[in-house]
Amino acid sequence: MTIIAIALAAILLIGLLYVYATRNGRVAYDRLDDAEVSGQADKPADAAEICAAQRTYDELRRELFRKAAAIRGRDEAVFDAIARNAMLSVDRPRLVENDESLGQARCSGTLVVALPPGLATGNGLSQLRGEADYGVQAAADDS
Repeated sequence: MTIIAIALAAILLIGLLYVYATRNGRVAYDRLDDAEVSGQADKPADAAEICAAQRTYDELRRELFRKAAAIRGRDEAVFDAIARNAMLSVDRPRLVENDESLGQARCSGTLVVALPPGLATGNGLSQLRGEADYGVQAAADDS
């Protein structure tokens, strides 16, 4: 379990560094899919609110762990389980750019990943932090 925690921490750090290193307008925008976004009732009012929406954070968390598993090349089920139980928040989320014609918002902030209880990095950290840009794009059904 310690080896997995160390590997997870290293992969998450690499992923966060990658996102940080590619943040100058070259980051691919993620799309919230229909399975993740249902209905319009809780749709944020504007692009700035989308940057701080819980659904956006949930998608970011899943994507970070998916990329970590892809980098590692194995243990995908382990990373999926950790992703389901980890928490992601963003300190100081802010809107960087908004393109209403394409339904895209580019956001920035400090990602904070809280690992599940009982899981820590090799040096005992239960939280990982890193600056990142992230994008949100409206789906075809405007969700």
